[in-house]
Amino acid sequence: MRLQLEAEGRGPPRSLQDLSQRLKLARNSKKLLWEEIAGKLTDHFKHTFPPDKVARKWNTLVEAYKNFKDHNSSTGRGPAKFQFYTEMDDLMGGHHDIVFPVVGTDMGLDVRRPGALQAFLRESEAASQAAAQKRHAETLAQMKEAQEGLQSLLGQMVEKM
Repeated sequence: MRLQLEAEGRGPPRSLQDLSQRLKLARNSKKLLWEEIAGKLTDHFKHTFPPDKVARKWNTLVEAYKNFKDHNSSTGRGPAKFQFYTEMDDLMGGHHDIVFPVVGTDMGLDVRRPGALQAFLRESEAASQAAAQKRHAETLAQMKEAQEGLQSLLGQMVEKM
């Protein structure tokens, strides 16, 4: 694995910016990177660090950073604390790519991306209509089955008379 990274002209990330850029790569490259990082952690701390857990921990840190940034940029909220803010802000370049379309505040709804909200509402309406059509078709099928059963029962009753 290390040889493969070095053969590609890479090695372990040299800086936080290098790590940040590599994490934006394709999936297979990320997998190799997580394996390399897990190996480095295992060597350094003399404890086994599985690559999937290292990746999950990273994703948890990124999510916490994004939530922190969103929380502190919302109005009407007290400041939150995030232990690794400085390191994550350096790594993320001071940017995070999550902007919620609508955020609820104590003052009401804050619409931040009207286009995304409208797209979400259209998708929700389409999904709702599709679900309603499905329920309607199921109800019609059940009613038809009940009608056929009733006709059969009436037919049997007529034969016995």
